[in-house]
Amino acid sequence: DLADAAESKTIEEMAADAKMAMSIGTLRFAAGAILFESIKAASKDGLDEKETEMIFCIAEIMEVSKERVQAMMELVAEEEELKKKRIAACISDHPCLAPEYKN
Repeated sequence: DLADAAESKTIEEMAADAKMAMSIGTLRFAAGAILFESIKAASKDGLDEKETEMIFCIAEIMEVSKERVQAMMELVAEEEELKKKRIAACISDHPCLAPEYKN
């Protein structure tokens, strides 16, 4: 239900929600971790234009630079490539392996 509600919100409304949430206690120090995990989750099926725009919008509100966000996006991509290499080395012949990880 929360995901459905978020889908109907504008970027500005989602950004306002994020700004309000980030003002609570020590959450104001978690911006980097929250953005990184958001990028990771959104990247699972490929970042679309709206997701990318939202990430940069929220980052701006959280006072995280575009350069830092771009570095996080690159790190997420590097981690996925490393995961593929690890799977190829360890379990590439597993019968339940997802197609994207098969050689």
